[in-house]
Amino acid sequence: MGELALRLGANQSSFSRFADRMVAGGLIARSASTENRREVIISLTKEGSRIYAEVTRARRQEISEVLSRLSGSEQETVLAGFEAFARAAGEPRADETLILGI
Repeated sequence: MGELALRLGANQSSFSRFADRMVAGGLIARSASTENRREVIISLTKEGSRIYAEVTRARRQEISEVLSRLSGSEQETVLAGFEAFARAAGEPRADETLILGI
């Protein structure tokens, strides 16, 4: 749980309480690692996956509506800005994340 909190930039104890609420809400499940007794496997439940898909779809729709109000050249400028920002932040390229299934 600590590594996941670190990767998300969250305080470990706050993240652990947040995860407890997500488990209680039926959105994530915790299971023991078969390889390391100290590790906990966190996974989305069926309901968590449904909500994730719904929120992702809604956000993409909102972004699409905003971008549709821009001209083609403005859209290209926004894309270039996002690509520059991602590079500066050390984010992987889109074609790299597709391999990971993200």
